[in-house]
Amino acid sequence: MSGSDGPSGTGGQPGGQIVNDCASLQIDDWVQSPESGYPFHDGLVFTLRLDPDIPPTIALIDTAGDEVGAVQPRPALIRCLQRGVGFRAIVTDTSGGSIQIHVEATS
Repeated sequence: MSGSDGPSGTGGQPGGQIVNDCASLQIDDWVQSPESGYPFHDGLVFTLRLDPDIPPTIALIDTAGDEVGAVQPRPALIRCLQRGVGFRAIVTDTSGGSIQIHVEATS
C-alpha cells in the first residue's frame, strides 16, 4: 500500500502550518467495510466524515449522504478532519474484489 500520513507538524508551529500540511496530505488505500451491493466504480467520488467514537472512525459518504464504507483512521487524517479540513476519496480501482481509493483534501 502506498501513501503517506504526511507531516504532522510540531507543537511550536502556528495553526496555519498544520492546515497547509493537511492541504497536501494524500493517501492511497482501500475501502474498509464497503456497503454490500453498492455500485462502486472507478472515478466515483465520496466525502469523508469523522465520527469521534472511541476509537475514531472515518466514514465514506456518497452524494446522497449515505455511509457506504470506511477509511483507515490514520492519525494525520484524523487530525486534519478535526481541524475542519475537508477531504474526498476517489475510487481508482475496483478489480480483484477490493475497492482502491485516493484520498485528498478538497481545498
